[in-house]
Amino acid sequence: IGLADNEVEPNGISQYSSAIYWSEPSYKFSANEALMFLDNKMISFHNISIVNVTLSERCLSTGSDDGVYHSRSTKFAQFLSQIYGMDAIIVNQLMYGIKNTDGKYLNGHLQNVESKARWTYSGSYLETEKEILHNFATWCYNRIG
Repeated sequence: IGLADNEVEPNGISQYSSAIYWSEPSYKFSANEALMFLDNKMISFHNISIVNVTLSERCLSTGSDDGVYHSRSTKFAQFLSQIYGMDAIIVNQLMYGIKNTDGKYLNGHLQNVESKARWTYSGSYLETEKEILHNFATWCYNRIG
């Protein structure tokens, strides 16, 4: 997963046109933890497919790279992303957004390539959490604590 800054070079060509720009990811994600430890040579040897998904902060906030911050909520989200960083946003998007074909949550392993920070979550825990009827205070505690 790559994160892109919305920059345009002086000649009007976007930096996204360069193949070099897309060569290094910002994050690595896998549903299988063992794959996180393989180097490029082993990935190639085992013929593992790699998918590059690149999103800009603007895309995550507004739904489009060309989107504008129309609402107060998207402006506020942009402000918070500067405080909390993109890690929390990416973890939550992957954790709650990727599911099996039967609609159940997957296990996930994510690494920030630059900082080497890692996150792991359990799909079964997410399913259990979804099934538990809880009140607003419990919801807040699970998100904060």
